[in-house]
Amino acid sequence: RFGLSFGLDVANWDIDGTAGQFKGKLLIVQGTGKGEVQWNDVATFHRNAYDGRGQIVAIDGANHMFDGYIWEQQVLEQVRGFWG
Repeated sequence: RFGLSFGLDVANWDIDGTAGQFKGKLLIVQGTGKGEVQWNDVATFHRNAYDGRGQIVAIDGANHMFDGYIWEQQVLEQVRGFWG
């Protein structure tokens, strides 16, 4: 569990700027279902942090943790294709 101090600390992080420093091969896989992190937020992060480079893939209906066999298989398929 994370406490209040962690949340206050995170508010001061430059997540987009820090992530944008990464120049390697990039794959973001995100579910479009309801959950802690929404598809639109991830798409915006991808655009802002990485200037749209790399690959972003939507797993239809999946939540943030890909809780389900079919969703897990779809993620694995994307990762295999990315590294294959």
